[in-house]
Amino acid sequence: KKIVFYNKTLQESKLLYYPADGQHRLLQHHYAFNFFADTKMQSFYKRLIRDYMRYQDEIQCAGHELVSLLRRDAEKATLEMRKANKGEGFDSND
Repeated sequence: KKIVFYNKTLQESKLLYYPADGQHRLLQHHYAFNFFADTKMQSFYKRLIRDYMRYQDEIQCAGHELVSLLRRDAEKATLEMRKANKGEGFDSND
């Protein structure tokens, strides 16, 4: 690995390439590499990517409905826990 300093050449570049194939992993959100001098514009574009380009409404709505149903059922349920050691079975008549 080699340290790369953010110098004038990088600052004036129109495009930076970050490999993210089998040998490399990008451990940061893609939008962390964008810089906006105006914080309102930064918030607008980050929300745009998050809300409209990355997440699809149909999937988010279905997930919300599923979680709501699970929470509703969990309110009615009782919790039962049993411990089983390796090699032992459960005795359902306890």
